[in-house]
Amino acid sequence: MRRTGQNGFILVEVLVAIIIISVALTAVAAMFVPATAAYSSAADYTVAANLAQKQLELLKTQPSTFWNGALPRTLSWQGTETLPINLNGIDYQITTQVLAIPTSNSLVEVQVTVNWSKGTKVQSMQMVALFSTK
Repeated sequence: MRRTGQNGFILVEVLVAIIIISVALTAVAAMFVPATAAYSSAADYTVAANLAQKQLELLKTQPSTFWNGALPRTLSWQGTETLPINLNGIDYQITTQVLAIPTSNSLVEVQVTVNWSKGTKVQSMQMVALFSTK
């Protein structure tokens, strides 16, 4: 037995479902672009943090007399790589500054700054540590 007035109702339901699914998939696809950019940026910051940490770890191996001398001063890269360090097509430049701490005669502040550019955007991150001069 067939109902009258129900012809084509299934087709309308299918069309509405396709439109809803299309809108949902478009919204999900639009989220991939910012997520990919955030992942790329996080990877760059991780590399920069690892380079800064490596510089600080290499400086830990220096004797306390290494820190004596006129301050402020700039230190060279302590690793075996030459600057700029190119990783994944990005040049990372490391600058290390040693600063006097006015309230302490036995400590110096070491600031390691890593700079890199990606496209037209220049990025920077800095790590700071204290070292004993005695």
